[in-house]
Amino acid sequence: PSLLILQASRASLRAGQPKKAITLLTDALTINEPNTDIRLALATLYHRLGQSTLAIAEYERLLDESSGSEVQIHNNLAYLYLDTDLQKALKHAKSAYQLAPEDAAVVDTYGWVLLSHNKLNHASELLHKAHRLNPKDQEISYHLAVLLQRNGKKSEAKALLTKLLSNPGSFSSRTQAEQLLTQLDS
Repeated sequence: PSLLILQASRASLRAGQPKKAITLLTDALTINEPNTDIRLALATLYHRLGQSTLAIAEYERLLDESSGSEVQIHNNLAYLYLDTDLQKALKHAKSAYQLAPEDAAVVDTYGWVLLSHNKLNHASELLHKAHRLNPKDQEISYHLAVLLQRNGKKSEAKALLTKLLSNPGSFSSRTQAEQLLTQLDS
């Protein structure tokens, strides 16, 4: 039954019906608690829809249930807590990094959190590592450009942003990357 529910929620999303997808998942959890696959899908859906408070609650519950997806959960919690609780963001980023120190997304999140804490040296080490692990990831490139700019390496930041923005693909920080490049040009 879990697989059918997950497939139905994905179909609802593809049809542009996120509320229906949420209802399917929450109803399934009411009937079939605990189900880590469904809870993870619900947490991820809330995260994608920008419903941070609900996503955090579901990810925290998954950690309590010890689902086996700890790396992804810690990494997502770190990113979600960035806007509200830097200490929790740091705790979760460090936990994810300890579990997966060679995962580019995890390394990037930890570096980004450290940058938010103004720990530039450690952030630099991690963001450069993340970029080496996955140089094509646009979000990682943007984070590295912010670090370079904050470290006074404006020409390097500008070159990286110019290359990044020459790619027509979209990524979540594209607007911020464009604004940073404009700022560096002036």
